[in-house]
Amino acid sequence: ESGTTFERVVPLLRISLRVADALGRDRELRIHATKGQDGVVNTRNQLLALVLTMEESKSWRKAVESCFSDKLRLTQTIQDTCLDVDGSSYITKEERMASETVPGICSVYKSHNVAIRVKHKDSPALHHIGLPGCTEFKTEKGGVEYTWAWNIVGSMSKEDELMNMLLENGVDISEWSANSFARLYSEVFENKSVTLEKKDQLIRTMRVIKIWLHASILTHDHVLVMRQKVQNGKSDEADEGKPITMQMVGDDWELNMENALTARLGLTTEQQGKYLNVDESSYRFTEETGNSRSFPGLKTVYLVNEVTVYVRHLENSELRHLGLPDGNDFAFSRDSGAGSGSVVVTYWGWVHASSLRGGKSKPAAVPTFCDRITKVDSKKKVPKRRVDCPSHLEIPSGTESLPMLQRIMKKQKTDWQRAKAAAKNIRQPGYSCKNFFDDITAAFPELRLYVQDSEGGLSSGRSGDDEYQRTIGALFAVYWLMRGDLQGYESFCFGLEDDWLKPRSEHIKMDDATAEEFKKRRAFFDATDWRKIVLLFTEAGLLTTNGAHDPDRTLAMLVLMAVHDIMKVTSLLPVVEDTVKTFHCYQTGDIVSDHDMALGYILEHHECWLPSFDGLPQAQKEAVRFTQSKMDYNMGWLVQAEAPPGALFETFKEVIVSGHAKPQDIAFYFVHWFVDLAGAEPFPLEGCEKFVLKFPLKVLQQFLDSFSIVKTLSGPKTETQVFEDYLKWRWLADGTLGALPVGVGSIARMRLVVMAQGDGKAITKAFVQLPGSDREVLSKELALTGMQAQRYSAACGEDITSVGPAILVYYAPALLQKAGKQDPLSAMIVLAEVLRQARVLWPSSEPQAGKRVIVRIDNLKDKDAHTLLQPDSSNMWVLNKTSSADGAVKQIPVSLIGTIDWNTHQVLHFVGTSRSRTVMHKRNDARRRTS
Repeated sequence: ESGTTFERVVPLLRISLRVADALGRDRELRIHATKGQDGVVNTRNQLLALVLTMEESKSWRKAVESCFSDKLRLTQTIQDTCLDVDGSSYITKEERMASETVPGICSVYKSHNVAIRVKHKDSPALHHIGLPGCTEFKTEKGGVEYTWAWNIVGSMSKEDELMNMLLENGVDISEWSANSFARLYSEVFENKSVTLEKKDQLIRTMRVIKIWLHASILTHDHVLVMRQKVQNGKSDEADEGKPITMQMVGDDWELNMENALTARLGLTTEQQGKYLNVDESSYRFTEETGNSRSFPGLKTVYLVNEVTVYVRHLENSELRHLGLPDGNDFAFSRDSGAGSGSVVVTYWGWVHASSLRGGKSKPAAVPTFCDRITKVDSKKKVPKRRVDCPSHLEIPSGTESLPMLQRIMKKQKTDWQRAKAAAKNIRQPGYSCKNFFDDITAAFPELRLYVQDSEGGLSSGRSGDDEYQRTIGALFAVYWLMRGDLQGYESFCFGLEDDWLKPRSEHIKMDDATAEEFKKRRAFFDATDWRKIVLLFTEAGLLTTNGAHDPDRTLAMLVLMAVHDIMKVTSLLPVVEDTVKTFHCYQTGDIVSDHDMALGYILEHHECWLPSFDGLPQAQKEAVRFTQSKMDYNMGWLVQAEAPPGALFETFKEVIVSGHAKPQDIAFYFVHWFVDLAGAEPFPLEGCEKFVLKFPLKVLQQFLDSFSIVKTLSGPKTETQVFEDYLKWRWLADGTLGALPVGVGSIARMRLVVMAQGDGKAITKAFVQLPGSDREVLSKELALTGMQAQRYSAACGEDITSVGPAILVYYAPALLQKAGKQDPLSAMIVLAEVLRQARVLWPSSEPQAGKRVIVRIDNLKDKDAHTLLQPDSSNMWVLNKTSSADGAVKQIPVSLIGTIDWNTHQVLHFVGTSRSRTVMHKRNDARRRTS
């Protein structure tokens, strides 16, 4: 009693029992799972905790001693000898909140929290609790079997998050059944079939598939409904009259419908296709809100996907287990999935449709020869696996005047203990990919920048989560290739098992599509020359010739891969400051729009904004800076012939010639580029699918071999000569293109073939078919070098003087690889028009011969090229000059022509001549009105 009100007091004790493992990491004892007398297994991940009596709450130390004795069979002597109570860690918390399950009475949770350290883990008296190896062990009490695990501190705290979330929102879990919390934990974190969201109150949201199964029994429409469901000897009257219902996984209602018919009625995929007709026009989506019976006090929103299905051929013997054709009641038993001995028995019955509340009656489905049957697609793929997406970083108040990156990172710190553990243990046999993931995500706050809210979005066009997944994939590639001899190569090719401990096996049960995919993975694994990758990592200083590795160098690589793409979040892009004046091709006030250069700007001028980089040793900082800013070099530009030689090699050669480029640092960059591309698919747990499934092995081999091309820059050859050697090598390596081209258009043909990364013959054929004006534009623009007084030897006889600036069309390879794969001619017409209008905005001149500009076509790269060439009366494409060195293609409504600054915009005439004239007239009219 408190004053004039009653309060319900619940004393709690929470114990964090900790020990240092063989790798020096703190581990904490947690209940991993429980198994009851009925065989039901519930995953827990729960701290050692118990509810105290009021008497016990008066002395927490005695309660701790009693807890260890009762739960872990640790005598008082063992506790005194082997354990050390950290009295300074003891804290009490008191939470007072109204309980929805005990109306009118406030619940007060008084928790005693203490950390206790194992000081003699090698003692034989502790072997039965999994020490010193930190292995799992089991105990039994009251007929319940407990499985205990020593988890890395901070790596498995989601259960505590869930518990706190429930308590903070007034959900009194003391009223829940023994299995309810474990079930909710599984739904939210393991199966991911529900979400919890704080609105006015905590809301549990789940998707449900509801199937109204109809059958024409004696010419009358009947519907299948539940009579009773029995589990563990208990039933609930509320289940009566329900149709087939199942909690969904994912949002594909058709796939979940098929799974529900199998799980609830035992209908195989083949049987569903033969005997069921899905009325897709009946599908509807509704939202219902109610209080869950399983989770008292937790409001639940049900997103109901509802559909009607008709049974055909009722007389077939395969349907007799459904009580057909006579409409008899029947029972169906299934394993609940919760553990051995847990069986759910459901009693079903057919009722006349007109008797159902809610008007579910429909005309009897009399089968005819033209009835459409919706069949199950047995080749539907299992969704690709991703890692959990982190939350974004909070922006401190009072920082509005600072650049966005500085604002976000102002209070962030790197966990160097975890970061160094990842670098040090990366080749340890017992250091799993899960250990690695836990360490890097805890260590590097910059990883959360990928999912930072941004009004401008990401320059790549992908979602923030996709970029995060790709970054984790690249880091996994480093992990796997650093430990190739420890099943790293297998994981790189096949991906991981669900427990993250070993590569996926080829011998697991799989459908035809997955089996075919595994054949590709096996072919890649068998055919790859892994020695070349080991050599590359050794030349980069990551691996040593004696089979060991360099932890400092490895840490630098991990930091680089964690931050290398953060500038794709456009709100983070820096502006060239007055104190800097000029940064590469950017002037004061310009936004550094290229994400690689933007990162280089931060590393050079504001390294403290990225704590993980700022804390590296100076030598490793230089190695990272070299890859991003000092080299001013993009390997992707070379392997796809995306850039002219000046943009590719000028700065790189200057650095090499000046003696600042070490061979080890050049190889370090190549490793960064290689693992970045390896992790390009946003499904890190599936292995490095970009290489394994989507790259011809021949092309990948060319990439590995091309690393040696750059080394020739240290000799007497010019930048243009080195790039031309590369183009010629790629042309001849194709083996189907014939002799090297010479003369007019030769460089354009070679660059376009390399950009397309596919059918070179189709590209060369389409080039010949181009309209003369487009072919001329491509021939001239793609043969500009961006280097003063340099030209290609193959362009002899071509009417090209040393002029500039050279135009780098960013994402031109993507345009040719996607749209160009189906229609290379149209894709090249689009590319020619972009170059043509770019030249209007950046007129050519001899003094500009050594300059380059970048034109981004992000918005075009995924479009169908043929569609772009069709008239559109509502919208038009324009090229916008965004700075002295940058431009971007965008689409605008025709109605906005009068608002455009035509000094910095050019219309892209992708359509026919008449359309071009119309737009030109409108644009000229707008210019006259403006002036």
